[in-house]
Amino acid sequence: MHHHNPLEVQEIISTAFQEAMTYAEYHVLVENHAQTLTSTGHNPPESYVQYTVLNERRMKRWDKVFKINEEHKAKLRSLPVAYNCTAITESWCGDAPPSMAVVNRFAEVTDNLELRVILRDENMEVMNAISIDGKLSIPKFIIQEKSSGTIRAIWGSRPKILQDMFDAFKEEHGAITPQFREEMQKWYNKDKGKEIARELIHLL
Repeated sequence: MHHHNPLEVQEIISTAFQEAMTYAEYHVLVENHAQTLTSTGHNPPESYVQYTVLNERRMKRWDKVFKINEEHKAKLRSLPVAYNCTAITESWCGDAPPSMAVVNRFAEVTDNLELRVILRDENMEVMNAISIDGKLSIPKFIIQEKSSGTIRAIWGSRPKILQDMFDAFKEEHGAITPQFREEMQKWYNKDKGKEIARELIHLL
């Protein structure tokens, strides 16, 4: 596997951010795919179309549901440094709607955080640059200092509590089942984005 030096990685991410979509543009893209019963990604299987249709509804709901707390608002408004956040996702990715909505809301309350979105399969260079172990799981959020380009943090693809449940399930059953994916959605809905917000705020 090709190992990039930190400056190369910064450059790759910065370039991707400049060419990326806004959250609103990404929303429209997912809507269009849902309406035409297609999906983003290279040769998406039929199931990805169903996930895309579901995600389009989830995105709408999450944009309404997630409420940012006052403490987080205050922290975001007093950030000493401005950040770019590059989100890597695909329309079919079930973990993406909650975290995308949280980061978008964060970016709405402060000028010190700007969110842009890129698609994984069209940006494998970015994915390979940030992947430690060759894993390509999404969504990923790359938080980068606007002025220096320094990468502050990479978050994803889900909050630690849920990731632990995910890993334990996979260990025990050998694969992630549709039933478990349902359980994950229930977890997100119950949590209302609080864990995602808590983890992300901590990184800024």
